[in-house]
Amino acid sequence: MNTPQDPPAPDAATAAELGHSAIVSIDRDPYVSTVYARDHRLVADEPTSMGGGDTGPTPYELLLASIGACKVITLRMYADRKGWPMESATIALTHTRQGAGAEARETIAAELELTGPLSSEQRARLSEIADRCPVHRTLAGDLVLTTVLVEEGDAMA
Repeated sequence: MNTPQDPPAPDAATAAELGHSAIVSIDRDPYVSTVYARDHRLVADEPTSMGGGDTGPTPYELLLASIGACKVITLRMYADRKGWPMESATIALTHTRQGAGAEARETIAAELELTGPLSSEQRARLSEIADRCPVHRTLAGDLVLTTVLVEEGDAMA
């Protein structure tokens, strides 16, 4: 298993200081990507079976983790605001792709487990609320994703 180097944050500044929500960089180490979000550092990688060093979650695993984190945080906020006795919420997510190219159909499935003395109505409502988290809504909406090439040496601000 490779151990990723600890590259400095871009220009020793946080992503937020540069006006970005996240900055991701990669050098010559196959597939090890360093993710900076505010003052946090994460590593993304590919499994050894794909030529990576398995030093961190894959990009898809990070995507699923983002969706799951948003859903359970949203549920905690909602249950707390309503005064409902939700003790915990756990969500397990999977990503599948059927077909190839433009014909591919991708699915993210989430299984939600709620613990606590919740009524069946509260459980049903929390299940609905999970699908209203901001990340879910962003991905399920009319998302526009663009990439702009910045010339080498130009600031990324």
